[in-house]
Amino acid sequence: MVTRAISPDVLDTFFASAGLGSEAPVSMHHRDGALLARFPHVEELIGQNFKTGSADQQAVFNRPFLTTRLNSPVDGKDRLLASRRLTLEPLIVVATETVDATLAAWRTQTEFFIGMAAAALTAIGAILYLVFRQMTRRLSLEKLRLDTAINNMSQGLLLFDSSERPDRLQQKIT
Repeated sequence: MVTRAISPDVLDTFFASAGLGSEAPVSMHHRDGALLARFPHVEELIGQNFKTGSADQQAVFNRPFLTTRLNSPVDGKDRLLASRRLTLEPLIVVATETVDATLAAWRTQTEFFIGMAAAALTAIGAILYLVFRQMTRRLSLEKLRLDTAINNMSQGLLLFDSSERPDRLQQKIT
């Protein structure tokens, strides 16, 4: 009789090579729920049966594949989980990651976009303020010029239309 076995240490090393980090453990279970290997390795969990938990936890072992969200029986954190039963083998590979770690990049991007929107709104507000201020200055200058011209006239004011005819509206300034 010839047998061949894979050491759990080899599986731990293989799972570690995926580079998912400590917040994203990868584990291999037997179909009956027993934990065979896990990265990061926690010795007291090896051999423990995880099929006896909640209905969501049991679904990991009853379906050929599953993607769900559940509270981890190991650390109690809210996690996203993906599992897959190996074809022709009584093994299930489970990968999880905390919801916080999964959403961290999204939160960072959202904060960046909110900051950029606030900066854009500030720039638009500053530009509108400067335009309004410039228009107010020009109007004040034109009013000053008109007032000066009218105040310095001794005879009157004659207005012409676009075809250079005297306008009907004439005012005499006294």
